[in-house]
Amino acid sequence: MEKVKFKKASDNIFRDFGFPDADVHLRKSGIVTRMDIILRRRKWTQKRTAKALGLTRTKLSRILRGNFRGYSVEYLSRLLEVLERNVNIRKDTFQRSFLDKR
Repeated sequence: MEKVKFKKASDNIFRDFGFPDADVHLRKSGIVTRMDIILRRRKWTQKRTAKALGLTRTKLSRILRGNFRGYSVEYLSRLLEVLERNVNIRKDTFQRSFLDKR
């Protein structure tokens, strides 16, 4: 039986597989992963999320599936910012309305 040789991986899987712009790709995947975590925690549909971000559902779906080569880190970061800001706005609104009723 032939022995299998293993190579120690780096901290960037995209670099390990020879992707061009591996560092940028890793950063984009981190942003999109964070977006996905937020959406799952909120139990938002892609339709609802796309509307909140001003995207089509198809465009959002492509991004969440990892087809984000055509989008800059800055663009994806802005989308994430909108999602995170939305959480804070909802929280602030709740706190203000709760305090007003006291």
